[in-house]
Amino acid sequence: MNYFQTLIAALLLAVPTATLAQNAINIDENGDVTIPGKLSAGAVQAVNLDQTLADLKSQVEGLKSDIATLTQTLTQRAEAEKWFVYAPTVGAAMDKVTDTEVLKYEFGVVRNKGFRIAHFSDWNRGLRLTTEPYMTGDSPDGTSITAYRLGGSVWINGDAWTYDGMTISSNVIINYQSAKQFCGTSKVYHMYYKYTGGNVVPQAGNGCRDDGPVYARARAFK
Repeated sequence: MNYFQTLIAALLLAVPTATLAQNAINIDENGDVTIPGKLSAGAVQAVNLDQTLADLKSQVEGLKSDIATLTQTLTQRAEAEKWFVYAPTVGAAMDKVTDTEVLKYEFGVVRNKGFRIAHFSDWNRGLRLTTEPYMTGDSPDGTSITAYRLGGSVWINGDAWTYDGMTISSNVIINYQSAKQFCGTSKVYHMYYKYTGGNVVPQAGNGCRDDGPVYARARAFK
């Protein structure tokens, strides 16, 4: 029994000998109360029936207002929580993102047939965009093809070093190149990370890419 029904029950209990006409009280789908018929009662115990009905109508109107406000709030929240295209490529997102926006939005990308939550970070060189872990690999033991490992994708830009470079000598000493040197400014460098032997190990990936888009939505906290 809801609050409105409780009030009606209390009102009728207050008039135990009342005789109500069949259409004495109408309550429409919006909760509006009208009394088109007659209301007769004997040994009425209610002190002020008119005031009671007026108070009841006021309570109904207040409830309707509260429901409308709640509906508006939930609609606005649902709109705010929708994912939208933040940038067409990872590189464009790296050029665009600010410290303020990483507090305002959470980010995601589509990678290896799944939507992955992704996080921006920096260190001393360049910027990274890293997915949360997902299953990688195609083999239980990795003897002939890549072994199953929990891992993910990483994109880097700027002066962060890549897995590619130039051979310095026959000893295969690699002079690693930065993402900016290797890919230029139009693309970013992609690699993987994997959980191996109790460690998180970066691995070579797909090199210079213009992967995207990068999606964003408002964070739950502000």
